[in-house]
Amino acid sequence: MASQSKNGKAFEYITLKKIYDALSENQEIEIIEDSSYRIAKYAFEYEITDSLRENQIRASELAIEVILDFEPQLGSPDLGTEPLSLSIQSDNQGQRGDVRDVICLRSSNNWEIGISCKNNHRAVKHSRLSDTIDFGKSWFGYPCSDQYWDEVLPIFQSLRTIRDESNGEAKWRDLEDKESRIYEPVLQAFISEMNRLNERYPDIGERLTRYLIGENDFYKVITNMRSQEVSVEMYNLNGTLNLSTSSRNSRSRAHRTLPASDILRVDWYEGRRNTVEMICDRGWQFNMRIHNASSRIEPSLKFDIQLTSAPNTVTTRDHAW
Repeated sequence: MASQSKNGKAFEYITLKKIYDALSENQEIEIIEDSSYRIAKYAFEYEITDSLRENQIRASELAIEVILDFEPQLGSPDLGTEPLSLSIQSDNQGQRGDVRDVICLRSSNNWEIGISCKNNHRAVKHSRLSDTIDFGKSWFGYPCSDQYWDEVLPIFQSLRTIRDESNGEAKWRDLEDKESRIYEPVLQAFISEMNRLNERYPDIGERLTRYLIGENDFYKVITNMRSQEVSVEMYNLNGTLNLSTSSRNSRSRAHRTLPASDILRVDWYEGRRNTVEMICDRGWQFNMRIHNASSRIEPSLKFDIQLTSAPNTVTTRDHAW
């Protein structure tokens, strides 16, 4: 069975391929066949099941139909002489705040859109906490306080000691009371630090939104293979999506989406020992579940961050096949 990563890479490839198929008869299109493209193509052709391949083809076809309704510039070859360029971004771009997987670019007029491809999951980020990661600085540009470090360093350093003394063989399953010893105190320190940052910096709500959602505008295509449904969501925080051309208007119109301007609540998610709830204004809400990313003990923990509520200006289209 293919891994979630390979399934996702495969979906990136077929999304790009279906854009090419839909547009190539009427305009010149250049596919950037770099290492990211070749990895995704190989995953689609050789590393997923036939049934998943068929479902991904159908899901991508439906998603491209929706995006073409919103983006007349995709189908307008009269905008300059340069071809439409299609590429797949490396995973490193996501670490830098660009969550887009597939990029459609017209260099002649400096126009581009991006698509984030999600195969059977809706997570927005998988950020880490550790004894070397200053999440305040890396997420928002504001460093964490000494109080935060005083609270988390002993916990992560104890994990580092366990790892080193076992030559990397110690397993999380053998660690007793890991929720009360590790998860809960780390999350409490995180909650307290988020509230300190929120009190000190008035733009922390917008910075949180842009960190979790992405710095660039994009379409998010989310498949659900069990129910055979695909959702297309438009995140238009900068107003660069859904633009008309000089000769053509979009068939569908969408709103610009405002980032949060204030974090209203950061606290425990009721009934959970490993999950934090963040409620912001303008309809944004996130749940952040912490877990060990590996079976072996290491001095870091990983967040699975879900967008549980978004503003009604995030345009969404759902289709079944």
